[in-house]
Amino acid sequence: MESNWIKVKDKLPKEGQHVFVLFSYKGEWFIQPTIFNSHDSNGTWNYGFEPVVAWLPIPSFQQLIKDL
Repeated sequence: MESNWIKVKDKLPKEGQHVFVLFSYKGEWFIQPTIFNSHDSNGTWNYGFEPVVAWLPIPSFQQLIKDL
């Protein structure tokens, strides 16, 4: 099965891009919406204190309507 998730080690989002992030906390996996801020990354990316493993772009409403 193909996934649209992008690994952080492969590519980071554009500055200010709205994305979902995938991270692990205390052995559980979580997905949260956020806005990418490159000032927070030095080749790595954290959500809170937890490293982000992968991210997924959140489409705009205009994109969603256009694709209907």
